[in-house]
Amino acid sequence: MPDPPLSRALRPNEFPVRKLFEEAVADLPARISASQSDLNALGALVSTALQAAKCGAALGHSPEQIFAHLQLAADGNTAIFVAATAKAFPVTAWLGDDEAVYDLAPHASLPHVTRWLNGIFLALLCRDEESFHRLLEVTPDIWRRSTSGFPEHEYLFAEAVHATLRGRKDTADMMIAAMEATDPKKHPMPRSAAEMTLAISVPAIHGFWCAVAKNATKTFDEALTLAIVKHKEYWEKQTWPDAFRGLLSINLLGIAALAHDRGEKFDVDSDYVPMSLVCGEGLGLKGS
Repeated sequence: MPDPPLSRALRPNEFPVRKLFEEAVADLPARISASQSDLNALGALVSTALQAAKCGAALGHSPEQIFAHLQLAADGNTAIFVAATAKAFPVTAWLGDDEAVYDLAPHASLPHVTRWLNGIFLALLCRDEESFHRLLEVTPDIWRRSTSGFPEHEYLFAEAVHATLRGRKDTADMMIAAMEATDPKKHPMPRSAAEMTLAISVPAIHGFWCAVAKNATKTFDEALTLAIVKHKEYWEKQTWPDAFRGLLSINLLGIAALAHDRGEKFDVDSDYVPMSLVCGEGLGLKGS
């Protein structure tokens, strides 16, 4: 049976997308095997699973197939933080259908702030309650201690997301602080980082706030539409093979899934944020 057609927006890049997908799928069994006992192999597993999910989505694969890879990435991220916060070893975690046992904490570079954000948004998207609650048990000092450094707005955003999802009501000032920290005039950063911040981070922060706040200045529909436009503009300028990372926006998908499950009404569909994934098609959800 021939592969499904590539989406209209991505058809000119069909060869690299298909090649990257096939490479990722071929690598996954070895990645899983290595990660079952070696925590430090989990970073590569997560990256490979996301590559398979993103390229598979661009190739028109079913939500069930895409979610299988997204869930594997969610499991890998969660396992890193479970081990990083463990009070005693060994600890166990699941990587898809395979159990993993770890005797040591991960390298200090692995439990970083962007991984936590990626993990929490994957958990929201996959409706993975176990990963969601385990990640909310992680305190911000864990990612603050990581040897992998990121711009301050990433830490402030993660802290605001963490507090909001744990049920705190007084998080507006935290979200404002995260947004203010994205200003390159006040917080100097390399030009490439500033471009990514303004195109990717700012819309995500705003989108999350519109998804959870009753007094947001824009509707979630408006915020998501703008975020997708900015995402598209940024990633269409990137070169292959790195450009595959923009084929799906995990953060926007997780935020949209959160908004959807909270009853927000919006009608935004995009190759980068497919409503089939936002609604959880293929997960057996009621009403999906």
